[in-house]
Amino acid sequence: MSRHRKIHKETVFLADDNNSFVLPKNAEILCVQTQGNFICMWYIFDPYTTETEVRKFRVCETGQDIVLDNLDSNMWYIGTVQQRDLVWHVFEIYDET
Repeated sequence: MSRHRKIHKETVFLADDNNSFVLPKNAEILCVQTQGNFICMWYIFDPYTTETEVRKFRVCETGQDIVLDNLDSNMWYIGTVQQRDLVWHVFEIYDET
């Protein structure tokens, strides 16, 4: 593992039940915030890593029912953002299989 790191950003969309991104393997999610009218997620990674992995995220509104896709799914809290009068919560979805 190299000692170099880079930070990149992905835009998380509200309309998608699950946002899937191909990220460098072992990328660490730093935060979610609004940037302009968008919810964005920043992550840090080793730029010399050639392996990637698909990671899934879900955005939930405060008060929304959260239904897991299957019994093996779990969600890890990433952060909360406020967008005008709405409050959104971003979770990473992972399987314990």
